[in-house]
Amino acid sequence: MDDLTEFLQGISEDAPCGVFIESDESLEKRFVHLDQAMHPPLESIFEDDEGEGSAPDVVIDWADIVKQCSTLLCETRDLRIMVVLIRAAMHVDGLAGVCAAIEVLNFHIEEHWDSVFPESLSEDDDQWRVSCLNELNDRQVLKELETLPIFVMPDGAPFTLSQLLNAAGDSQRRAACLQASVNSVDVDTWREQLQIVLARLKNIESAVNRLQSAGYLDISPWSEPFEQLQGLLIDGGVPAAGRESASGASLFTGTVRSREEALQALDSVARYFYSHEPSSPVPLIVERARKLATMSFLDILNDVSPESRATLDLMEQGHDDED
Repeated sequence: MDDLTEFLQGISEDAPCGVFIESDESLEKRFVHLDQAMHPPLESIFEDDEGEGSAPDVVIDWADIVKQCSTLLCETRDLRIMVVLIRAAMHVDGLAGVCAAIEVLNFHIEEHWDSVFPESLSEDDDQWRVSCLNELNDRQVLKELETLPIFVMPDGAPFTLSQLLNAAGDSQRRAACLQASVNSVDVDTWREQLQIVLARLKNIESAVNRLQSAGYLDISPWSEPFEQLQGLLIDGGVPAAGRESASGASLFTGTVRSREEALQALDSVARYFYSHEPSSPVPLIVERARKLATMSFLDILNDVSPESRATLDLMEQGHDDED
């Protein structure tokens, strides 16, 4: 797969994220072509016996998708393209591809959130951004994640993420999997890639929910299987309570012992209600509490009651004048 490190920097100093796709006719045509390459034609979609839409197997040239994404990213840094790149890189280069593509997404969320496309000019735009990122949780994408090749068995057959995780409850199968992994992969490389992927997934979710003003991003359907993979493939078992996760953070065990664990607990609460009670206002309230938890008293006062902060400033000014 092509090297993606060139995208770990802005396009230019004046326009780090280039131009918006919809404002450039050539870019828009190429983006439409990318979308068409990713989806079967409408006439090939039909209803099955249960009335649900389905489609026959469609051969997608994932290597070409990676190239199309790379070409577009040279001119525009758009979340929609980065999400497609992660999916395509997963097919082309497995975990290494996911690792490289997620680095690109994480970089632009961290460094260029104000300018990455789609631009955020209103709460509706923020919701659009979150919806773009939530494409990672599309049912078809998660199905593809399950078939992510982990390593190649001695008979040449690929062993998938789903197969490996399903072996966790069978000690004999687990031992065979671990032995096969030792013979087939560079464990140190796997450890590094897993740590990077998990750390970036966690940071992307946390940063987006901190920076945006609408919607809620939950990419646990991605992080959870990689956490399990880290436990099974690298450590030989599921991580025990209180041990560090692959992202370097202590796993929340129900007892809050630090500010970081408190923030993790808030994230867990918001994630539950967002997933199981989508109409509940709790995620919005928790998100507000999470933001306040990182502020100083004066910052909280200014955020919650600006007029009170102004009064306090006047009082302090009067006190200084008396001195």
